[in-house]
Amino acid sequence: MAAIASQATAKDAKTGMPTRILGKTGEKVSLLAFGCGSRWLAYKEEDKAIEAMTRGVNQGITYLDTAFGYGNGESERRVGMYLKSRTGGKKGLFLATKLSVRGGDESMKMFEGSLKRLGVDQVDLCHIHSMTDEADLAMAEKKGNVLDVLHKLRDQKM
Repeated sequence: MAAIASQATAKDAKTGMPTRILGKTGEKVSLLAFGCGSRWLAYKEEDKAIEAMTRGVNQGITYLDTAFGYGNGESERRVGMYLKSRTGGKKGLFLATKLSVRGGDESMKMFEGSLKRLGVDQVDLCHIHSMTDEADLAMAEKKGNVLDVLHKLRDQKM
C-alpha cells in the first residue's frame, strides 16, 4: 500500500508535473495527456500548434495521444513534425495512437501509415478506437482482425 500511495503523489523533479504508472505497463507518464484531437487541430497555423505542444511538454506532459481519425492523419502528421523538430525526438515521451478499422489488412495498413506520419518505428500504445457495441467487439476479436494485428505488432515491438 505504501508503494501505491507514494506513486499517487509522485512528481516529475524538473517540472513538478504529477506522474503515474500506466496500468500494468510499468511506464511512468504524466498525469495529464496532451490530446491531439479537435482542440489541437483547431490551430490553423502549424507553428502555433507545435508551439502549444512544446509548451505542454516543457511543463511536464509526457503522454501524447493521437489517432489517424483526428483529421484523417493530420494529427499524426503534426505530432511527427513536432517529434522531428524536438531535440531528442521521441525520447522521454509516451506516444499513443489508435486504429479505427477492424479488418486485419486494413489495420496493418493504417498502423504502418501512422508510423510513417509520426516518423517513428514504434509507438508505446495503440488503442482500438471507437468501440461501439458487442458486435463491434466481436468483429475486432475475430481471427485475423485488428486484435490479432495488435498482438502481432506488440510481439514485434512495434
